[in-house]
Amino acid sequence: RFLHVADGNVEALGLATFFQLTMPGAPGVYYGDEVAVGGGKDPHNRAAFPWERVDEGHHLLELVQALTALRRAHPALRLGSFREAERFEEGFAFTREHEDERVLVVINNSAAALDHDLPDGAEVLFGETPLPAMSGLVAKLG
Repeated sequence: RFLHVADGNVEALGLATFFQLTMPGAPGVYYGDEVAVGGGKDPHNRAAFPWERVDEGHHLLELVQALTALRRAHPALRLGSFREAERFEEGFAFTREHEDERVLVVINNSAAALDHDLPDGAEVLFGETPLPAMSGLVAKLG
């Protein structure tokens, strides 16, 4: 499981999930990752699903739900071409474009907030500026 390999770093799991749900291709969320199930060597990697975490609410589950809804609502995130927009020490940005829709995805892979300038007319669809540590932002470009 991702969380086991990442030494329990839930923020890294959240960022990897964000990345997977905004990149080209079909995302695959392994059961339990959306509620931060740990793991380890067999049989711990096949733990039962903790339904109580769903009932209580979990920020990773909310992230997965919000990003899958965003993918459904914006064809560029499902079908769009990929183009790297910018690289910087703390992460990178890329665009996804399909027909007349263009979205910008910015990933902050640092332990500090990132103040990334968005192009004029950009509408934030997901996330916030400045980007909190270990987070991402999706903006529709005009």
